[in-house]
Amino acid sequence: MARSIKQKRRLLGADELILVEKTHHPALGLLPDRDLAELRKLVRERRDRAHDIAARQRRELRGKAAPKGARAARTIAARGKSVTSSRRPCSG
Repeated sequence: MARSIKQKRRLLGADELILVEKTHHPALGLLPDRDLAELRKLVRERRDRAHDIAARQRRELRGKAAPKGARAARTIAARGKSVTSSRRPCSG
């Protein structure tokens, strides 16, 4: 499902937002092949890193992996937030 620009600005950092804006029309069509290949590489690296972090945090929450990083992953309930929070991760 597509996200609005307003949602993207809220969810992404400044450097991530610049990267995402390059993937939209008309900026995407104006890129030379070499820059397009580099952009594809960067976007895939970011996607893979996010996927790896999410998988590691799920394992931490289930107790199958030792906590890694500055803070251990916590459930939404442990942070004192309601389940209906608008900052829940999406399923897609």
